[in-house]
Amino acid sequence: MVKRVANLHFKTHLLQKIPNRTDLINILMDILGVEKETVYRRLREEVPFSFEEAALISKELKISLDLLLGIETEKQRPFRLQLADFEYPNEIEYEIWENFNSHLSELAETNSFTTAEAWTSIPFPFCYNYYYLTKFYIFKWAFQVHNHNPIKRFDEIQVDERLYKIAKEYYTIYKKASVSEYIVSNAIFKDVIKDVKLFYDLNRISKEELNLIIKDMEGCIDFLEQIVMRGGYKTNEKEIRVYVSNLSIDTNYALIQGGNQYITLLRTFILNSAVNTDKVTFDYMKQCFTSLKRLSTYISMSGEKERIKYFNNERKHIQSLKI
Repeated sequence: MVKRVANLHFKTHLLQKIPNRTDLINILMDILGVEKETVYRRLREEVPFSFEEAALISKELKISLDLLLGIETEKQRPFRLQLADFEYPNEIEYEIWENFNSHLSELAETNSFTTAEAWTSIPFPFCYNYYYLTKFYIFKWAFQVHNHNPIKRFDEIQVDERLYKIAKEYYTIYKKASVSEYIVSNAIFKDVIKDVKLFYDLNRISKEELNLIIKDMEGCIDFLEQIVMRGGYKTNEKEIRVYVSNLSIDTNYALIQGGNQYITLLRTFILNSAVNTDKVTFDYMKQCFTSLKRLSTYISMSGEKERIKYFNNERKHIQSLKI
């Protein structure tokens, strides 16, 4: 059984997660499959939560059990890093990605579904409509993680159809956010262009493949410029705010909110993400995001001179790849 102090800590964090007591009671009834009085008795501390109950609640509400039990301090925030295989995904990884999309779809149905991202490179959600650009990121990931020796050629890497479909579904759901904010570095194509050129010089990418990647980059930058000019997508009325940071961005991350759910994603190892779902972490990272905006230039539907200069510079970087 959970000890009395831990049980109090557990209840306190549950109320922080779901402040409305009536909502909390109904949710716990559904999770535990018990009557209302059973939940009342636990919240009144007449009967402590069992460890099994605490673990089940933690899993369903996506809260760290360690934090709920007071094992971690408020200054320690747990992240879950999924070391997925993007070259040879298995059924478990498919299910994890599909479940995440399903959860994201639920958030998208709320009125408060918003996203905020900071990127030193091309924001991944915008890459998924471009096959060869997506393939290059998988190619680079496979080189670093699988350490192929000799290095595989670009044509030896296949984009898994089911994985690509999941990625495009993710982007479709993402576009439903009522407000999406992006802070990008002043040269989001620079690093990927350098990487593409390196593998081309190593004869791992052919000239024909290079041109296909360049074509996708040009399509991506044209698309980005259009949504920045409109301040949103052509297909819906959702708002997109884009800022160019004048300060270097140290970490790629995404913040997703919907209802009383909060997701923080730290982008790692090219395609992986470390995930946290507590509000404290979300608020901390949101403050970092807000501070970064203060030293950024807003280019959505305004700052035309800066916007034109920014996209012209990105196109110059892409042109430098042409052989």
